[in-house]
Amino acid sequence: MGEELEIELLLENLLNNSINASPKEEPIKVSIRKEKNDCLLTISNGGEKLSEAEIKKLCQPLTTSRPSGLGLGISIIESISEAHHAKVSFLPNSEGGLTVKIAFPLVESSRNA
Repeated sequence: MGEELEIELLLENLLNNSINASPKEEPIKVSIRKEKNDCLLTISNGGEKLSEAEIKKLCQPLTTSRPSGLGLGISIIESISEAHHAKVSFLPNSEGGLTVKIAFPLVESSRNA
């Protein structure tokens, strides 16, 4: 359950960031699975090896590594996640690149079947 347009914007930002930060031949890995009481969305890409400090810097508003970027993508991701009571984490991959995990709490639908 969630605001469809906001979730679409979140996914678009996550995928665009992953594609733009990854070498062209490197695949983007996307998975969605149930984990305990959450719906866990994971997006992982390749690229340069990032330190914890570099990841924190990327998560600051108006910070971008792209010449044409505005630095709002991660702020949008965090804001939408917060609005949906989801926990977002940015983790460096051991081989390089970044994994973003968003854990959306599962809720029961009130729709009539």
